[in-house]
Amino acid sequence: MMRFLPAVAVALTIVAHPEALAGGFYVETGIGAGKMLKAAQFFGAGAPDSPSLSLAFSATLGFNLSSASSLVQLHLGMQYRTITGREGDAPSTEYVFQSIYPMFRMETPRFYFGGGITPLAARQINTPPGMSFIRFDHASGLAVLAQVGLLWRVYPEFFLALEGSAQGFRTSGGDLSPFPTIEASLNLRFLFGDGDRGAGSASSSSRYDGWRYPFGLELFYKK
Repeated sequence: MMRFLPAVAVALTIVAHPEALAGGFYVETGIGAGKMLKAAQFFGAGAPDSPSLSLAFSATLGFNLSSASSLVQLHLGMQYRTITGREGDAPSTEYVFQSIYPMFRMETPRFYFGGGITPLAARQINTPPGMSFIRFDHASGLAVLAQVGLLWRVYPEFFLALEGSAQGFRTSGGDLSPFPTIEASLNLRFLFGDGDRGAGSASSSSRYDGWRYPFGLELFYKK
């Protein structure tokens, strides 16, 4: 039961601070590539230690708990992640690591840093390859997530981000596998609620990058 406390804490925080909803929430999806290392123990006998580079995907529901005008914001939410891998050039088996995290982020107008910890992790071994969202084997242990993103604040309602992330899984026996996963993705964020949604934002359209960015890239946002 103690392992579920992070998810419960996120839910209670949002309920206790309904103004977070008034400040806006967002739905974010990310797709890219990832690679699992030291994965054999996690998937069992016959599994490769380092499956091939393959698909990485994430889906996030996030809430901003800070003022829309703040240059540093705290975000809480829930995030689903999956990363796949195969063995060899002509694979007949697909290995899938899935997880659902209570997530936190510290966000500035240009960067975000985040992470999470969860017992909600699962493994899948699919033959022939083909990911299933129903058939899975719960993995006993804890998964840990770390992520960093570079934001492209296109419009108040839509952001893009380049994200790098890593996950690790600690089994109930104390072993680390997979450790780590290395993932890179392009994320699309759709914002709802308050019109001034981004960190350090204001009503003026000059607070957003538009479609010309990243040409003439400014890593550090000028308020």
